[in-house]
Amino acid sequence: VKNLLAPAPQWQCGGVPITSLCVIERRKGKNKPVIHKALVDLDGPLSQPYAAYSKIREQLRLLDAYNIPGPIQYDMENCKASTDIPVTLQLELRAAVQPPRG
Repeated sequence: VKNLLAPAPQWQCGGVPITSLCVIERRKGKNKPVIHKALVDLDGPLSQPYAAYSKIREQLRLLDAYNIPGPIQYDMENCKASTDIPVTLQLELRAAVQPPRG
């Protein structure tokens, strides 16, 4: 779903056929369609969230720093949570993130 900041009638839905994600691999002597394996790159260009959490791993073991924003809020004017950006996305965008507090 795209364009979620617009009114609901202006949202745009889309999809991808599952077959476009598949490749043919030989398994147990037969060719089978399987979804192509994609490994996580912990040193790549989008590894900032992992690196940031690695630095504060010890603190997170001791603090109650769990953050749940709750259900998605679409009321941009009266609900502060509707404008919150998840920490992992902030890190991917190279924004400064507050240290955990417990």
